[in-house]
Amino acid sequence: MSLWQRLCHMAAHAPPNRGEWQAFYARCSHLIARDLDRLG
Repeated sequence: MSLWQRLCHMAAHAPPNRGEWQAFYARCSHLIARDLDRLG
């Protein structure tokens, strides 16, 4: 499941638990940092 699919899924269903949210945030942060490294 892609990052955006996971975000939409989280928005449409019950709120994520703490572990799911931390995993999502970590992956999102990693993808942003990776893209910033490619651009800079």
